[in-house]
Amino acid sequence: MRRLPVQRMIFSLAAILGLVVVAGACAGGGEAIQTRYEVTVQFNTSTTQDDIDEVGALLRTYDDNLDFLIMEIFPPIGRALLATDAPDFCQTIETSLKAKSYIAEVSCGPAPSEEPSNGDTTSGSVAPNTFMTFEGQRYRLVDLEQANLIDQSQFYELGVATKADIDYQDQLKVYRRQGDDAALYTYTPATDVEGEEHDVPALWFRWEPE
Repeated sequence: MRRLPVQRMIFSLAAILGLVVVAGACAGGGEAIQTRYEVTVQFNTSTTQDDIDEVGALLRTYDDNLDFLIMEIFPPIGRALLATDAPDFCQTIETSLKAKSYIAEVSCGPAPSEEPSNGDTTSGSVAPNTFMTFEGQRYRLVDLEQANLIDQSQFYELGVATKADIDYQDQLKVYRRQGDDAALYTYTPATDVEGEEHDVPALWFRWEPE
């Protein structure tokens, strides 16, 4: 996917946090035991690419191996998984990041298990207040699932969204999944991230009505 210019205020998916991130390995041997954390950063409308880079650099002071994924929505949202043995990490990082003028909200907590919850999918937490409108109804983004781990025949097309707080090309098609009549789904194809080790896999976005 192309990198969108900063002046458009929609940032490309890039490793610097997800809907799919890779954490650094925990220390072994005689070293202190590291804990894995998930940090979600919701930027505000004043954010620039330099601000995003600054957050990535700050997080890397705790784990050089983390990947930092920026979701293509406005304002942008970042999510990171990292491992550290720093005491009171969540309190420290939340205080540091919330003090910055370009950040609206920060959350930190234990990282989700690396094992898929049902044995055949991988999902990730999402930032709050991401919405889509379809046939006059507003839906909230609640989950992301890695597409290549799901049976694609489960999905059938319903139509096209009126608008959505995510970046997409042309029209955003809306789907229903067999056995999940309460939710709608949208699909994002895999993205090659130029100059980065990890590409972004194809994802299904799950939306629930408000």
